Amino acid sequence: MSTHSNTTFKTALSQFGRKIFNEIQLSRNEQENHILSPFAIQACLAMLRLGAEGKTAQELERGLNFPDMNIQNLASNYHTLLATYQQGVTLKIANKIYVKQNEELNKNYNDLLSQNFYTTAENIDFTKTKNATKIINDWIASKTDNMIENLISEDNITPFTKLYILSAIHFKGKWATAFPQESTTENYFYMDSKHFTKVQMMKVRSQFKFGFIDELESSALLLPYKDSNLSMLIILPNAIDGLSKILKKLTNLKLADIISRNVKYSMSLDVHLPKFKAEFKIKLSDVLKKMGMEKMFSSGEFGNMLKSPGPLALSEVIHQASIEVNEEGTKAAAVAAADVYLRSSLPIFDFNANHPFYYAIINDDFIPFFEGTFVGV
Repeated sequence: MSTHSNTTFKTALSQFGRKIFNEIQLSRNEQENHILSPFAIQACLAMLRLGAEGKTAQELERGLNFPDMNIQNLASNYHTLLATYQQGVTLKIANKIYVKQNEELNKNYNDLLSQNFYTTAENIDFTKTKNATKIINDWIASKTDNMIENLISEDNITPFTKLYILSAIHFKGKWATAFPQESTTENYFYMDSKHFTKVQMMKVRSQFKFGFIDELESSALLLPYKDSNLSMLIILPNAIDGLSKILKKLTNLKLADIISRNVKYSMSLDVHLPKFKAEFKIKLSDVLKKMGMEKMFSSGEFGNMLKSPGPLALSEVIHQASIEVNEEGTKAAAVAAADVYLRSSLPIFDFNANHPFYYAIINDDFIPFFEGTFVGV
């Protein structure tokens, strides 16, 4: 696999994240917290692409930003990335294929999935909708540490269902520098220039990568997670009501460029960050159609998937994500963190996330595994 192919792949992951996050923002209420995993959505659609042909394949390639990458390179790139986290405890990614009883996957397709996506096909009787729903939801719950339960309902399965493709992602990270619990206090969070609420505001003083982003009229912070190559990127608008403007501008920018240019240096900071939980569920068919992936929902050409001939159409793509941000670490880590409070003559900057902000959980290659907004509700 060439370096060029690998670079193109990473860029495509990031750009897809930008596109789908923007489309979802436009289709939903701005005054709600959003959290999604562009990576999980793209992995699911990539598995569909491996089995697609004709116009369906072309639309998926364009929509996923993989127009110049052949199937083998696409699968190999996913394998390389998934292998990085296969044995990890901080980030876990799992994929699954459920196939209608008495149906078989095409051998080439099955080989691509098993060798590159760490998944195998399992037969299931979709005519027994209650049992099939339970099997699928139990698998999702087991792969997300029960953070996501009951993703699908019996209404999502019919006797005509032939295939279910799932991609689950679970993140459980401990801050490299924990927020001491005794420093958490109730404080104001300004939802806009006229409305505010009270939140549990965490605080820590340490050195973090930080910078100002003039083109976004904002500041940015990287909070690394322990024992991993993952960090939370927070982009905080200068203006209390500046989030929507940032999100529009982000659509045409690359996270890699933003971070490498502006968030390069470690600085002494007092960081104030709300504790929060967020959960978000959405049916993606309308969003994906707007992104140019239409044919797979009407007369999808998936002749490379199943041994038996016949048209296949996607009924829906359902996505759910949840996140919890708190002081978490172990007690030992929290105690050790008290030692990193700085006592020096260097200036200490204040990063106070007390109004709506954008965040992403990214790795060292700037691939966004999760993206979200927190608006205080």
